Amino acid sequence: MRVIINGWQEGFGKVAMTKLQVEMLGLGLKEAKENVEAILEYEAVEIEVADLDIAKEFVEKSVELGAVATIIQ
Repeated sequence: MRVIINGWQEGFGKVAMTKLQVEMLGLGLKEAKENVEAILEYEAVEIEVADLDIAKEFVEKSVELGAVATIIQ
């Protein structure tokens, strides 16, 4: 399944979002930073996540940080 992040709201936690991707999804720092930069440019970012529970938790935490995120199976 995939997590789609396609926007952000005021107060978006850029550094926290980068850290969340590294810690929860195992992405490299460079890729996580590139994803955040794309999000800030209102480009949709797709991230492949193997586990549904991890995907749900990641989306929940992303939304708390100000991202607009959903899961697509």
